[in-house]
Amino acid sequence: MAIRIKNHWSNAGTGCALPEIAGALVFIAWRIALDKAINLHCECFVYRDDAQRLGVIQEYLAFLIQVADRLAHAQ
Repeated sequence: MAIRIKNHWSNAGTGCALPEIAGALVFIAWRIALDKAINLHCECFVYRDDAQRLGVIQEYLAFLIQVADRLAHAQ
């Protein structure tokens, strides 16, 4: 399942504050983690309960935070 991610601001002429950028990154990371957890379920991965499903989402979010940190560090 493909996720459509908006990769530009609607008002390109205005600057974006750091909290707005951080909020957008958090929202994108959440959508990716949730999509991957759903994808695992579609691939016949059986979750014991919702706690295990949230654990999988948590691991994806931890990975995406590391990726964002490495990308930010490079700049």
